[in-house]
Amino acid sequence: MGETYGISSPLITHDIDFDALHPRFSRVRAYLETKTAGIRMPARGDIDPVEIPDVLAFINLIDVSWSEPESPKFRFRLLGTRQIRYAGGDFTGKWVEETLSGSSASAAVAAMRRVAIERRPIFGRFAMPVDGREFVTTERLMFPLSPDGETVNMLLSIHNYPE
Repeated sequence: MGETYGISSPLITHDIDFDALHPRFSRVRAYLETKTAGIRMPARGDIDPVEIPDVLAFINLIDVSWSEPESPKFRFRLLGTRQIRYAGGDFTGKWVEETLSGSSASAAVAAMRRVAIERRPIFGRFAMPVDGREFVTTERLMFPLSPDGETVNMLLSIHNYPE
């Protein structure tokens, strides 16, 4: 299972070497770890944007709907300003399948589903279609969020785009 977004062999892994990634990924991981105090995952309510202003432009929040337990659905709750710029629009309130098509939608949903079901972060590097350019290589790290430490109801994704 992997993300394709235009390249044939994307990198997607749970074995994340944070030292090899952009520092904003480590920054978000360290911040979220301060919010877990004895629980498996932080909740959305544990996150205070005032505490992480340096990374907000790169963060997306994605709601997880468990109306079909084996096949959760995903809706964008919030998109960072850099994501909006690279995605070519603000998809807040839209389902992932409404914003992407074909293999892009399938790959994105598959990665989100893994995070929600396995309840652990996942890293991916892939080519993302961008208006005005064929593709831009991007990196994304998704974290699960949970109000009870067990059931994932939201994903926090942090992105890295070429400067």
